[in-house]
Amino acid sequence: MTGVAGLAPSVSDLVRMGPHNGAHRPALRVGLAFLVPNVFLLAIGRPELSIYATFGVFASVYGRGLERDSRLHMQTTAGVWFALMVTLGAMLSAMHGSEWITIAAIAGCAFGSSVLASVLNWNPGGALFPVFAIGACSAVPTDWPGVGEAFLVATGAMIVALLVGLIGNLVGIDPYAHYGRWNPPLATAWADRTLWRDAVWVGVAVAIAGVVPYVLGWSHIYWAMVAATAACTGPNPSARILRGVHRIVGTLIGAVVALGVLHWGLSSWEIVIVACLLQVAAELFVGRNYALGLVFVTPLALMMVQMAHPVAATPLVRDRVIETIVGAAIGIAVMMIVHRLDRRADVPVAA
Repeated sequence: MTGVAGLAPSVSDLVRMGPHNGAHRPALRVGLAFLVPNVFLLAIGRPELSIYATFGVFASVYGRGLERDSRLHMQTTAGVWFALMVTLGAMLSAMHGSEWITIAAIAGCAFGSSVLASVLNWNPGGALFPVFAIGACSAVPTDWPGVGEAFLVATGAMIVALLVGLIGNLVGIDPYAHYGRWNPPLATAWADRTLWRDAVWVGVAVAIAGVVPYVLGWSHIYWAMVAATAACTGPNPSARILRGVHRIVGTLIGAVVALGVLHWGLSSWEIVIVACLLQVAAELFVGRNYALGLVFVTPLALMMVQMAHPVAATPLVRDRVIETIVGAAIGIAVMMIVHRLDRRADVPVAA
């Protein structure tokens, strides 16, 4: 078993690059899926709805390495869940209720999404994207008619993402047409006590990561909650802590990129084009080195926030950095506590 001190990542862990595995083709597919609904929203004069479309498009990230039908089924399940989380986030915003309710809802999403991701064997796994969806949408000011718009836009974008994947397969550019099949462990996963325990701890970490910045009076508390989720995602304690450190490092570098992009004063059309390129770049590298992927994800996320609800760029980037560091640190600390409890109970854990 690995001691807590032995979980700290080395420099080589931080800079190691995974295999390419034809990432350029799914990256282009995701980029196209991102571009279509966002261009449509610009064309009808509703760029503020782009953030909802972006989360619907996230369905296209799922199922890499699966054959067509399996990928479609996985993306559909994930996409439906994203649409629900977008809608719930918009409802939280429209309620204008207590932040404590929002924190509880996001923590509950983290728990439920962790369970679903394990039971349905989603790839990528974990609760990161659903937590990001509900958190970001809860922070975008809207009213009750806007809740319906959020649902329609997220669902429409999800359908576009699925269609783009199918078209790619039909015209012969999909490199994964003959790969594995999706076989979620539905019959056995529900009885896995470790699955439920891990989901509870993810919910606890996300709740703490929401409470701390809220008590301190910070803005955008969901960024800390998303960072905590990232640090709780991975096959073993070492991988989770490495992911948390990657989240911090990648966000720090990405924040510098974001400052430059946001201070250019881009038009809405230019923002969508740059965001699309960032989305493609993120997909190219996030599976190979998570920190490098975050270099592109960070400015992308901040640009989408600006499209939905423009604010001053410098404080926005500053808050992103501070709350990401705090949230990731909380997630790492919780994972270390879980690892220590497992060792005391003599529960075998992977290194």
